[in-house]
Amino acid sequence: MYLASTSIYLSCFMALVFCLVYIKVMSIFAETIAWAIVILVQIGFFVGSGACFYGYFYMDLESGDKTDLGTYVIGAAVTLLVMGLLFMLAICCFRDSLSIAIDIIDASADFLDDTKKIIGVPVLFFFV
Repeated sequence: MYLASTSIYLSCFMALVFCLVYIKVMSIFAETIAWAIVILVQIGFFVGSGACFYGYFYMDLESGDKTDLGTYVIGAAVTLLVMGLLFMLAICCFRDSLSIAIDIIDASADFLDDTKKIIGVPVLFFFV
């Protein structure tokens, strides 16, 4: 048990350090990270749809087994394309709401960065 306690305490200390670094990074880059994630999700929908269309058009559909696969691939491509278009429509229509939500995330990250004693309570109760 003694050998394990050293690694447990070291892991708890490293978790605290990583938590503080994460809070500092979120305080500095929260808005940038949030907008980057929104953009990456949008790109992911269209790239996934394009990859499915590409795979469908270059698929060998001569054998009978692959016709079902072709149907699933084209269905996935259309689904991803529709989801991408709906996501783009939601971003365009609700841009103000999304901007307010991202500002709230930024404000809460700044609040956590300014009040570090919030982290001390769960850590203290963990050791108690």
